[in-house]
Amino acid sequence: MTLTKSSTVVHNDITLTAGAGDTTSSTQDLSGKDLITARIRFTNGGTGPTVAAQCSIQMAEVDTAAKFIELTSLDGGTDNSGVSEYVVSIPPTANQLRFVSGSNTGQDVTLRVVIDTNVYS
Repeated sequence: MTLTKSSTVVHNDITLTAGAGDTTSSTQDLSGKDLITARIRFTNGGTGPTVAAQCSIQMAEVDTAAKFIELTSLDGGTDNSGVSEYVVSIPPTANQLRFVSGSNTGQDVTLRVVIDTNVYS
């Protein structure tokens, strides 16, 4: 068996605008992939947000909005110039994955989301 590793940048340092609506990523198809990990990094500006930015990791069996359920929700804190980083293992039962992020107020926050996958062939 051969192991092939790959990374997909879902959000490449996007700005979560203070007080704006949530940002929903494109759906990531995980069919045929094993050992999936999501890496999430929030970076606050020189003045941290009043309410922390959040990132909800959602999974589903099909790419239908009504089918997605929350796996976990993370936040970036409110520290000035704060950086919060998370690594989350995605269960093998997830066929589809998406990230819903935002909810910060007061200041903008930068978000980076990467998923790492392994495929055995």
